[in-house]
Amino acid sequence: LQPAADQELVHMVNKIFKESQESDLDSIDPISLIPNSAAMAEYPKLSAACCNCPMIAQVRYFMLREINKLVFQALNYIDFNEMSSHGSLAHAIHTARDRLFWGAKHHWMVSFMLRGRVCREKPKSLRLEPLKAVMLPGEVDVEAKKTMFAQAFRALMEKDWFLVDPKEKGNAFEVVLVDLHAQDAGGPYREAITNMCKELQSESLTLLIRTPDCKAADQRKQIQLWLPNPDATSKLECEMLQFLGKLMGLAFRSGRFLELDLARCVWKHLLNLPITLEDLKQVDKSWYGVYKRFEEMMKGSCPEDFDSSGCTFTYRSLTGNTVELVPGGKELDLGWDNCTRFLKLYRKAREDEISAQCAEIRKGLTAVVPPEVLALCSPSELQAKVCGAMEINLDMLERHTDYNGYKKNSKQVEWFWRILRHHCTEQQRRQVIKFTWGASRLPVEANWGTTRFHIRKRTVDKIIHSETCFFTLHLPEYESYEEMRDLMLPTISNAEGVIDGDSSLNT
Repeated sequence: LQPAADQELVHMVNKIFKESQESDLDSIDPISLIPNSAAMAEYPKLSAACCNCPMIAQVRYFMLREINKLVFQALNYIDFNEMSSHGSLAHAIHTARDRLFWGAKHHWMVSFMLRGRVCREKPKSLRLEPLKAVMLPGEVDVEAKKTMFAQAFRALMEKDWFLVDPKEKGNAFEVVLVDLHAQDAGGPYREAITNMCKELQSESLTLLIRTPDCKAADQRKQIQLWLPNPDATSKLECEMLQFLGKLMGLAFRSGRFLELDLARCVWKHLLNLPITLEDLKQVDKSWYGVYKRFEEMMKGSCPEDFDSSGCTFTYRSLTGNTVELVPGGKELDLGWDNCTRFLKLYRKAREDEISAQCAEIRKGLTAVVPPEVLALCSPSELQAKVCGAMEINLDMLERHTDYNGYKKNSKQVEWFWRILRHHCTEQQRRQVIKFTWGASRLPVEANWGTTRFHIRKRTVDKIIHSETCFFTLHLPEYESYEEMRDLMLPTISNAEGVIDGDSSLNT
């Protein structure tokens, strides 16, 4: 098989492990691994490799499983400082990280982190002032003193509270929301982290910016992707980026996700992995179009047909500034003879534009998560460990739901799940989860533990209520599907940002 087909096979097996909540490599018998038509459609490279002989997947899984066993037996004896040395065992394992099964990999990661320093003290209190963090439209917290993120940064930057036990998955601190009378049984902690992420992905702080494509798109119709701000270069901003890295490390260890929507190239930068053209296309299709136009022109035309359209050795930065690729680049016209050099500089400038900021984030991240652990992560795995799944898994949520006053087959319960599945956008589903949980990202299957989503019958009125500390939705006894849909969703949408103990909607 080709490496891409191996990667798809590992991804398919990881899904089977996740659904069965197993991590033992021997729990799946290779003979039983027969990809169905749906799997073949989802994994085209694997499908192409197995088209003439389905048993190839079974044989290849057996081989990968046995190799995985040998790798995990040897990991504790490998010096990952030699990871950049081609030919070393550390480099080979790092290169093959996306062909290691996640369950076994995660088990090793947890045991490795437990061998290091772990903060086992009772969580300390973090006092935050939400009213102080209220910002006017267009106001920027330049001195990092007002926003919730800035308050937490000044209180926690020098603390070691982030080194939580990755097995216990507890909160690193208890949040005290001054003047809001909220007692932290989990809801205020999640609400505080959610608000910090919301501030980061806004104009209130200067650490992140939208990708150029997202700036140009309708913000209401798609999830916005963000990048570190290449202009964030001051000492204060670098320290705040390191603090963001520590929060990422805390999310990695605790399973309490950060609600950040970062572009794929950010995760690659954090893992010191090469950036591809597809990564850059995700960020800025206009930049990609220019690159591909001149690349194709060099392949298929002759000097007489070359049309530079008046281009010079400059490019438009992520912040909208015109930057020279070489000294005097504004006066250096692009032509056939120097186009190859232009393409190399044009791509390198975009690849490196946020590398300094990502390096600061990585400093904070590796202060909490050892580099040896990160060496085994693929970009998608790191993103999932820090931010969770961007889409709400309703099947998983329903599996972890209890009912009080209703039964699973009560018509109001059936209407509720039907509305979430067929009437809500992904953004509305996030709002429903945030209304009941205090955060819009659910735990992954393996991290639920004793956590349950509770749906309780509310009989006093038709106003929906929630208790974020206890992941509880008080669902009124609506008389029809249409009444539930028309009353529930607007109420939840208008309640965004409400914290336990300070509203008649969240109590």
